Amino acid sequence: MLRIPALLILVFSHISALGADWPHWRGPSRNDVSSEPSGWDGKLWLKGDLWQATVGQGSSSPVAVGSRVFLTGWSSNRDSVICLDADRGKELWRQTYNSPRYGRHATGDQSLYSGACSTPEYDPETGMLFTLGVDGDLNAWDTRLDGKQVWSLNLYDRYKAKRRPEVAVRKKTQRDYGYMSSPLVTGNQLIVEVGGETGNLIAFDKQTGRELWESESFDEAGHTGGPVPIVVEGVSCVAVLTLRNLVVTSIDGSRAGRTVAVYPWTTDFANNIPTPAVSGDSVIITSAYNHYAMCRVKVTLKGATKVWENELASGVCSPLIHDGRIYWAWRGVHCVDFETGKELWSGGKVGSQGSCILTSDDRLIVYANKGDLSLVETAKRSPRKYTQLAAGSVLSRTDAWPHVVLSNGRLVCRDRNGSVRCIAVSAELAAKAGTTVANTSPTPSRPTTSPSAATPVKPVPVVPLKGEWPGTREALAIAWDRGFESRRALVGFPEASKVTLKPREKATVASGGELQFDGGAFLLSGLEGPLVRAGQRSSQISIETVLTSKRPKQTGPARIVSFSSDGYSRNFTIGQEGDQLILRLRTTRTGTNGMKPEVKLGSLPANKRSHVVVSYRPGQLECWINGHQTVNTNRVQGDFTNWDAKHHLLLGDEWDGGTVRKWRGQIDRFSIYTRAMTGSEVQQRYRLAGSPK
Repeated sequence: MLRIPALLILVFSHISALGADWPHWRGPSRNDVSSEPSGWDGKLWLKGDLWQATVGQGSSSPVAVGSRVFLTGWSSNRDSVICLDADRGKELWRQTYNSPRYGRHATGDQSLYSGACSTPEYDPETGMLFTLGVDGDLNAWDTRLDGKQVWSLNLYDRYKAKRRPEVAVRKKTQRDYGYMSSPLVTGNQLIVEVGGETGNLIAFDKQTGRELWESESFDEAGHTGGPVPIVVEGVSCVAVLTLRNLVVTSIDGSRAGRTVAVYPWTTDFANNIPTPAVSGDSVIITSAYNHYAMCRVKVTLKGATKVWENELASGVCSPLIHDGRIYWAWRGVHCVDFETGKELWSGGKVGSQGSCILTSDDRLIVYANKGDLSLVETAKRSPRKYTQLAAGSVLSRTDAWPHVVLSNGRLVCRDRNGSVRCIAVSAELAAKAGTTVANTSPTPSRPTTSPSAATPVKPVPVVPLKGEWPGTREALAIAWDRGFESRRALVGFPEASKVTLKPREKATVASGGELQFDGGAFLLSGLEGPLVRAGQRSSQISIETVLTSKRPKQTGPARIVSFSSDGYSRNFTIGQEGDQLILRLRTTRTGTNGMKPEVKLGSLPANKRSHVVVSYRPGQLECWINGHQTVNTNRVQGDFTNWDAKHHLLLGDEWDGGTVRKWRGQIDRFSIYTRAMTGSEVQQRYRLAGSPK
């Protein structure tokens, strides 16, 4: 078992009297570990609805103390701090103040967040609730006096934090989401990641708001959930992932504010988002984009050193550490060995939105996507495979960015739009409340882990081509050419007779019939289900395009052909990064984003017509550009049994319309087959596609 640092015992010992309250970001000990059982009785998990509410926009998580639930939300240019009765959801009091929807320096990704995003911090000693608004409003509220304001200040006004700069090598990745992190109460201190001119961290007297100390680090604030307590050789410290580094800072007496250790970690799009996880003298940090890695760092008073780093990542969900394992929910649920960094299993339908907590009966409660709940076994009962006990959808409108909360037999779930649902996992609580069973039901466990051995390669049939392009309909999903009559595609699935190709934004059909992309996309509807079913049967795919890139270098990667939902979850994507074609292909081995590994297919010249074929069968990936083979590798393994029919087929962009993922270019024709191709067939197809029909 992992030992709990002495600081955590001292800081949180007074919370034990509250039982299973959830008073802080990530729970009682700020590590996503609950002292409550999951409520699973072998047949039924979620016992029924207790109440529902709407609190306003934001990604702030609830906190629960005794018979109260506290939330923040934004509406009509005002932030609200709301106290609800935990049993019935009745509003007990509300405090509001003027606030913009975004921080004053906000830039980028505003379709993904809005409103209050920092989780409140409750102090059991004083009964005060501390909140931080996206525009820097730091407030202390007395919950014993119906939320009366005790003190208030604005971090932007006082500490002059500027817009977060572009810190990564990759350009045009500047992002600023305003203030995101949660304040931290320890003793008489309220520690806040400010990222201003006088220091990254500022400590305030929790009762008066008077400044106590400033940190030596001047890093800009990151976008994580906030500082995390850690003890380093007996010295009380906090670890925070800033915009540039993991920084460990002393909070101990006369040494408060001094930097103990720094470990460099900058990310494209300023997306150092997952909160660091602490175990003993080690810190787990992770992010996606240019890193796409997870790293264990050992901290001493002499600095920080890397223990291991792997090619796994969490882009949003904060990892939790328990019994020698690391768990998180992002692009699937993952289990990794703490000592070695080796992945033990992964699985589940989790996209970019996800959080998970550990229950006292050694199970994971996962909240993901747009409001999906699932109950998953830890490695204690399922050491080698992902095992799901129950699952269901409890919300459905917007992203489940807010963290799920378990408190006193209740699960409190919230989405980004402010819809809140409280569900009983305790049978006694459900019986007392007279609830009806929630709309979830047990599902059989479905392992999605793959064998360690490579998947055997099956021979590919030789398919002779006749006549004009596409030449054959054997395993054809779809073929489209600019010269087809009425511009209708050839569809190979009888059940997909109503396939449509519709432009979005700056996507147009040129006079010659070509698909032109200048900041838009074509949505291909009606093919998704049949393509997934056929792909799952064959676990083979071939994608052919005749295209022209209009720019020598594009970023995102800019999506050319994509079967996906957002930037983090897909069945496949062919895109352009710089002048390189890249492939992300989802299999049971490569993850929900298809990036383990992402494969470079070859260079794509600008303003020149190119014929591209990508072909995969389990254990062998090949690519040809203009008839020349550019890739032949066995690095990609696995089958398509984990493909998702909820994804969308698009040309030129992602479904969520990401600003950096739009491709500029032209497509003359494309085809998709649910079988692999041989080199000789590709040569024939290249000759057939030599000129449009």
